[in-house]
Amino acid sequence: MKVTRLFICILFLLLFFTKCKKEEVNLSQLTSNHNLAFPLVSAEISIEDMLESDTDSVISQQSDSSLYLAYDTDPISFSVDDLAITIPNQSFTVSADFQDLPNALPFPTDTTIEESQVNSFSIDFNGVTPELRNILLSSGILSISLSNEMDHEISISITIPSLILDSGEPYSQTLTASANDVANASQGLINSNLDLTKADTLNGYLGYNEIVVDIEFTVLSNGVNDFLSPTEKFDLDFSITNMDFVQIEGDLKNHKFDLEPIELVLNIFENSSSAINFQLTNSEINFDIIGDVGLSAYLGMDTMYYEDLTGQKLDDIKYDSSGLELKKAPFYFPVLNTSNNLITLNKENSTIDSLINNTPKKLIAQPFLEINPGESTENNNVIRKVSDDMIINSEILLPLQGYAGGWKIGDTLEFDFKVDSLFTDNTTIDSTEIKFTTTNGWPVELTLSIELFDLDPRTNPNISPITSIANQEIILESGFIEDPISGRVTQPTIKNTVLACDYECVQSLNQTKFLTISAAASTENYTDQQSVKIYKDYELKLVMALLVSGKIF
Repeated sequence: MKVTRLFICILFLLLFFTKCKKEEVNLSQLTSNHNLAFPLVSAEISIEDMLESDTDSVISQQSDSSLYLAYDTDPISFSVDDLAITIPNQSFTVSADFQDLPNALPFPTDTTIEESQVNSFSIDFNGVTPELRNILLSSGILSISLSNEMDHEISISITIPSLILDSGEPYSQTLTASANDVANASQGLINSNLDLTKADTLNGYLGYNEIVVDIEFTVLSNGVNDFLSPTEKFDLDFSITNMDFVQIEGDLKNHKFDLEPIELVLNIFENSSSAINFQLTNSEINFDIIGDVGLSAYLGMDTMYYEDLTGQKLDDIKYDSSGLELKKAPFYFPVLNTSNNLITLNKENSTIDSLINNTPKKLIAQPFLEINPGESTENNNVIRKVSDDMIINSEILLPLQGYAGGWKIGDTLEFDFKVDSLFTDNTTIDSTEIKFTTTNGWPVELTLSIELFDLDPRTNPNISPITSIANQEIILESGFIEDPISGRVTQPTIKNTVLACDYECVQSLNQTKFLTISAAASTENYTDQQSVKIYKDYELKLVMALLVSGKIF
């Protein structure tokens, strides 16, 4: 039956009822002068059937079988390499000459002189010079070149107490160069440690960023009447190149690194035209940090707010870890540990509950990592190269617990048939009725309005309807909630509703070209902000029939 297919199925498509069973009857083959009843719809609708048509989020259930919606973003990755810490090549020179000698100095035997030199270790980290104490190297090469500009053979014993090899011993080497000759040495630095604190701090040295080199050089005599000239000298050139690290210790100073921005669309009830009083009361935003970032740092937000789908800012999300002094971004979360972390924004420490209301909307956030925020005078930072990236997963969990009122659903449909064409010329229809029998296990009440138009009300907004079949008729009554604290339906309600369409209404259908169907829903006692909870086992049963009265041939 055409009227059955169009009117009924469109109506329940709007109400998210997807399991309709329809029966068609050819009225022209019936002969009767009594009232007739034709079954139209028999359906069982779960709460998940409705939600799946009105959101693209993941619907999940908790241990008590209550439902929640989960929205998540693409993961954000971060690694130590993103810090852009590079260790530049280092070079320094130890020189010795004899210019202080008043005259040529004879020496009959070998002469040994000891000298210690402190050299600066230079490094730049995002325009700031950190105070480094130790660097455990994964690679590097130490090169030493002895340039002997003397008329004597020279032997130099070199010790670098700042450079501890993988053997656990400081680097040491002896170079010998003949008169006016050169000598070279090199050393790989895999698993070596640069201890930049070896200088004598009691004598005013820094205690960081310094390499100590000790040398003992011996000038070899060529015999009697041998002389040292003031013009004689030697240079000992050091270079450390191709360095990379396993771990760095020291004061890295303050550094801030922007992460990838977060943009998340909350599209719950996306097919609803409005929800003038909608509130979820137990929402959460979780940042699940998986893996080791390789340093102790703070995760924070430069911005964190909601906007509508046109890009208009709605309101800021305020946060405080203690919940005592809520403020908008920028703010910091607790310091990240070296293991997995979970940071949660909820009704105890943020304002997200008051903002999870009218939808759809977007969550916009700009996260960052920051090392040593504030005015700390001395920091003890450790940076470690780790094999895997740190991953930040962002999600919003919306337990279906709260209240809603003014939740409206509707549409305008073309209505292009004549009622008279359904019957023979001898048929007289006095009236029709649509009967609903509902068994409602949801904590939701639903009202229905159906209006008939001869012109499209979408392009003629001031037009009046020809008539109404229903005017805010209550077709669903909320299931019975015994305990208002739990908000759980313990017993369904059963309701019979008849939508009447008299003779004039039937004639109006012949003039109708457009049909508007609208429904308004609210949770139980929503005006008192009573929170209800949605469970997986909630179910709605609907039986629908068409009642026709008249002379039917």
